[in-house]
Amino acid sequence: MSSHRTRSGRRAAALGSIAVLTATGCQSYTAAPPALERHLDEWLARSPSAPAVAAFAQSLRAPPREAARPFDASDGLDADEAEVVALVFNGELRRARLATGLTLAGVDHAGAWSDPTLGVDIAKIVSSSAEPWKLFGSLGLTLPLSGRLELERTQAGRDHAVARARLAAAEWRTRMEVRRALAEREAASRRATVTHEAVAALAEIIVVVDRMEQAGDLTRAEARLFRIEQATLMARAAQLSAELQRTHHAVRRLLGLAPSAELPLASEGALAPPHAEEAPANDAATALANDGSANDSGLRRHPALVLAQAEHEAAEAALELEIRRQYPDLELAPGLGREDGLDQVLLGLSLPLPLFERNRRAIAEATARRALTGAEVALALEQLLDARHAAETELAAARAQRVAIEEGLVPLADQQFADARHLAGLGELHALVLLDSLARQREAKLQLIDAALAETRAAIDRHEVVHAPPLHAGDHAIESATETTTDDEPRSSR
Repeated sequence: MSSHRTRSGRRAAALGSIAVLTATGCQSYTAAPPALERHLDEWLARSPSAPAVAAFAQSLRAPPREAARPFDASDGLDADEAEVVALVFNGELRRARLATGLTLAGVDHAGAWSDPTLGVDIAKIVSSSAEPWKLFGSLGLTLPLSGRLELERTQAGRDHAVARARLAAAEWRTRMEVRRALAEREAASRRATVTHEAVAALAEIIVVVDRMEQAGDLTRAEARLFRIEQATLMARAAQLSAELQRTHHAVRRLLGLAPSAELPLASEGALAPPHAEEAPANDAATALANDGSANDSGLRRHPALVLAQAEHEAAEAALELEIRRQYPDLELAPGLGREDGLDQVLLGLSLPLPLFERNRRAIAEATARRALTGAEVALALEQLLDARHAAETELAAARAQRVAIEEGLVPLADQQFADARHLAGLGELHALVLLDSLARQREAKLQLIDAALAETRAAIDRHEVVHAPPLHAGDHAIESATETTTDDEPRSSR
């Protein structure tokens, strides 16, 4: 009897040791509340001149951008440099990079074997017996005969590819938004400059108007027209100055900088087509039909299409996995036991039979998702072709309008105002003619600014569709996309 108890105690101790060792291999929880004060300090300290920005700009100096001038924030950020700052500090992009960490964790840990199951059965015979205790222990293992583990790894990789494509789309969209915001700011700056110049010119004219009014060569009502125009222009100038501040703040927000951060911007250059801009084709659909594909125009590497294709591939992997899950895995439970004073070796086998449920709902949903994502790929290509055609049409129209204003209207308005001002200097002041000339000159310049902005917008729209950079599958930056550094250096998707 004592020998039986000794052996039973050893088995119980062994089972307990296995349980303890299993528990020690588990992770422990540690709370990590957001460090808001530290983040606020880091946000306030962000600067386009930070070493991380220059280092990141250097990492992007690869074809076709290797010929770009070195990053230098001290002389004012141009569009290319502002894009780099946004890639480093923009909040939405930082969140998108952290989101890739979710799928990256899935890639690292997908396809693992299920944990073994420790089972213990203890029984005691109530009636009198020389060996009343029965003890059985088993260790359950699941053998993945269905092959689903490899498919789980495949699906995790496809899901991560979707996250990477989504990040690339967000980066490209943000870069183009930065260009648009810079164009809006430069247009606002030019409008304010034109209005301030008109105010200064009118102030010089009013000196002559006052002299002529005192001499009786000009009526009080005629002189008042100039002062009314002066007050109107000053109010408009104040409004345009506020608009300039608003557009400047919009650029700052896109770049992820605090309101108090210094943000030097280049005074000119944003109202121009992006680099690598090409002359628009006559018809995008015709161009596509001529070569039989959209590959030459860069549409097939556009982030929107790449994202749609990645989602379709993920749907394919999910459907394959759900179909494979119909097939059962074999569960083994080898063990040891003792009954009636005799040691026993146990082997339990379990195999689910796919007769009723057969994972039909999951398969049906995955099939529907594959059909949906397949349609979305085709729709994405249609939308890109339509967007390119619309942008090229708009660009051609905006360019024609800008040329007409620049070469026709503005010179005429300048000459008209110069002639009217010259006559005023000779003492032949025609109040209504001079005021109308000044107003028409200012309006012509403002129209030219609006036309240049419309042309730049259309050029950026076309550039966004046609010149998207490729997403490199082997980019080391994506593999460490969720890593954070003290200097806020990002891990780009490109």
